[in-house]
Amino acid sequence: MGYMKRKTGFLIAVIMLLFYIECITVNADVVSDLEIEQVVTRMPEIKAYITGTGVTDLNAEKIQVYKEENLLTIQEIKKFQDTGEGIRYYLLLDISGSMTPEEFQAFKTAALTFVQQLQDQDEISIITFGDAVNILWNKNEGIGALNERLQTLSNDNMNTQLFEALSQVGDLCQQQADMTRKCAIILSDGVDDIKGMATENEAKQKLEEAGVPVYGIAVGDDNKEGVDRFGELVRGTGGELYLAQTETVGTQLSQLSERVKNAAVLYMKADNNVVSRGLETVRFEFLDLNLKKELQTGFYQWTPDNTQPEITEVTQIGKNQLEVNFSEPVTGLNESDNFELADVDGKETVPEGAASESANVVKLTFADNFIEGSYTLECHNIKDTSMETNPLKETTTEVSLTGEKPSKIKEFLKTWGWLGVLAGLVILVIIILLIYRKIKKNKGVLVVDEKLTLASNVKNNVHQVVDVQEKEGVHLVISITSGHSDPVELQRDLYDSLIVGRSDICELCVADNRMSKQHFVIEYEEGDIYITDLDSTNGTMINGIRIGERQKLNNDDIVTAGNTDFRFRWEETE
Repeated sequence: MGYMKRKTGFLIAVIMLLFYIECITVNADVVSDLEIEQVVTRMPEIKAYITGTGVTDLNAEKIQVYKEENLLTIQEIKKFQDTGEGIRYYLLLDISGSMTPEEFQAFKTAALTFVQQLQDQDEISIITFGDAVNILWNKNEGIGALNERLQTLSNDNMNTQLFEALSQVGDLCQQQADMTRKCAIILSDGVDDIKGMATENEAKQKLEEAGVPVYGIAVGDDNKEGVDRFGELVRGTGGELYLAQTETVGTQLSQLSERVKNAAVLYMKADNNVVSRGLETVRFEFLDLNLKKELQTGFYQWTPDNTQPEITEVTQIGKNQLEVNFSEPVTGLNESDNFELADVDGKETVPEGAASESANVVKLTFADNFIEGSYTLECHNIKDTSMETNPLKETTTEVSLTGEKPSKIKEFLKTWGWLGVLAGLVILVIIILLIYRKIKKNKGVLVVDEKLTLASNVKNNVHQVVDVQEKEGVHLVISITSGHSDPVELQRDLYDSLIVGRSDICELCVADNRMSKQHFVIEYEEGDIYITDLDSTNGTMINGIRIGERQKLNNDDIVTAGNTDFRFRWEETE
């Protein structure tokens, strides 16, 4: 009995294992059958057509799509038959002599049946290729014309311009630049035996640029290598190759048609309408199926962007930071010079740092903490990432900030305005005038012991004010010459001292810019006259020799200060 139980348990385990393996096998078959048939673009809009078993079970939330490394926004997924869209077919018919008459007749019959089964919104062109590539028929010419031309068509051409035919299909699709779904179907043995025309790589590139999938139905077993290359070509465009016998050509074409019609359409959107005008890789990740697919397609078309970006929000962060949000991705966010914060007085401050956390958000950091009040944020050189590079709709926005209270000065200005400032300036001018009058009254200012003092307060020999009635003096005759001007003669009675300089507080004021404000002093002492340089900038010279300390002056000596010469002559007075 125990043996039977163990045997029964073993059989159940084997059955469960086989069931599990079958489930995995079935799932693997479903996954491997999915193909990205076509990607059509008119930036920022992108559509992808997905074919294969299980497309109706795809969940848009479980799909991620990347244009190069940029994640696209998935909008929705639909069954193709629910979209109401048509398909623009290019049916290519091989008319070379490499096929038997029976195989060629099967192709003609299948082509006529395929056209008769098209939907009203579909379009089709039938193209023949052999020694040359020609358009045999278009849908608008009527089914009768097609039947007549097929009856008279023969496959007696010596060459097979397969790649040239595909290249011309790529050209036609690029000329018809729209987002209509396009599909090329080739009925051939898959052999291209002509030189000097389009190569396989050239044909493939044009098809990829136009985003056109190619499906093939091949007959014949004589050229396995050629058929294999044909299969690689069509699968690289997102299509599929079907191998058929003469009697199954129609069936295979019907299966192909059903695969195309039962596609799923994935609608996506990029961040901008920028095109590279070249091929780019679009990568699909089906997260629930652990499946990745990619397809190269051309990005040449775009929808004009006439919407200017805007500042949607400005948020204060902490004491010295602002976060600025824009309505769409923009450029120039990492340049701090592109931003200025102006207060109510018009004072502008540039942030010391600007760091973009994303393409439409920037954080501005200022050196100083904010002062509470109203501000204006000004933005320069900020543009969106579209082909048109639209500038900001409004370059300024009002911002209310919290922070430190305004200074007392600013409060004063707010209370009294500039009238109060003007009154303060008037008072200051009055005080300065009073000080000036006092200085003038006291005969100027001298430097004594490295300190400024009124001349009337000096108690030493530098400059002493005494009653002229109590002291003897001399009568000075001063001849003054400046540059090439004629001498000017002055006469002064000297009882104590005479300060000479360019300041109007000096007893003798000379308009010479090279003289110091108080350049030198002349003093009378016990019958002699002395001269002292008052630490002037350019110095004082007697008869061309620069003096240092206090020095006795002789009659007819020439004193030079700046650009001016002074000749002193005198005689004693009672």
